[in-house]
Amino acid sequence: MKKLLAIGLTSLMLTGCATAIQPSKTETAANKTAEAETKLDSQIPMNANHSAFLISKSDLKERLEGIAGKDLEYYQVDTGYDRVDLTDTLTVEIAMDGDFDRLSTLSFVTNNMDDDEALSTDFWLITQTLNMFSGYSNDLMSEAAEQCQSAVEKYGYGSGEAIDNNLKLSVGVLPGEDTILGLFVLTPTFDEVEKEVDTPIEESEGSKEKAKEETSNTKETPKTETPKAAAPTETAGQKNAVNKARSYLSLMSFSRFGLIEQLEYEGFSNEDATYAVDKISPDWNEQAANKAQDYLDTMSFSYDGLIEQLEFEGFTPEQAQYGVSKVYK
Repeated sequence: MKKLLAIGLTSLMLTGCATAIQPSKTETAANKTAEAETKLDSQIPMNANHSAFLISKSDLKERLEGIAGKDLEYYQVDTGYDRVDLTDTLTVEIAMDGDFDRLSTLSFVTNNMDDDEALSTDFWLITQTLNMFSGYSNDLMSEAAEQCQSAVEKYGYGSGEAIDNNLKLSVGVLPGEDTILGLFVLTPTFDEVEKEVDTPIEESEGSKEKAKEETSNTKETPKTETPKAAAPTETAGQKNAVNKARSYLSLMSFSRFGLIEQLEYEGFSNEDATYAVDKISPDWNEQAANKAQDYLDTMSFSYDGLIEQLEFEGFTPEQAQYGVSKVYK
């Protein structure tokens, strides 16, 4: 049953992206032109290195209020992210750049699988919001949804993603408590050209010799005159993996191994996935307890059987023991 519902959601994504923002056939050419100009003027751009969207938290709330047609209020969750409910079944979660008041990740979670009308409304709100961002097109949603549907048809849940115009859209169908969750995540990203510019393929012999000379001179320079090395920064892959991992943890519980594996399934390298999970480093004992409770809410387990199930999920024996002992009454 859940698999059929999940496939239904991805089917709606594929058909809805073509109709959710379709203009009226009676609309005049003049109105279309005015609407296009208004949309262009109001589109949200990215910063120069494509690591954040240039919109503040307060300005984003105003835009969301305009789309939802009502006043909205942010509230914070345990992950530190802010959320706002567009409808009873659609929640927006935002991650802001830590150094600047600008948006780095925009996520939508919908949990209305049993109501086709509400699901259609939520999807319309999602597409209206995504269309605010410069470079977004319905093709991005179609490609990500098609990949998601392929995974859903095999496993009953899964995700897909698409990248275009320095935007990455991830679409997922995940099992939740007594329902199926639809997840949409929009992040800025680098395109292939910029990656090649940032990573030169080959150094000239002259550059290598100059580097050797600078290294030699640095060794002979008094310590007080040695300049400080620049602090290492996150790569785009690491930053996106961190954001994706936090999004997953805000929805469900994982073991360290399970979260790394999920990020790799999303297309991240093992290095980026491991970096992200270790940077966030949630309390794995609590994750085990939450996962154990999730299982007990949906099915019956013996004490030892539940420990075995958690170990199968990737928790260590100690974490599994802790988690079951905390919730098994």
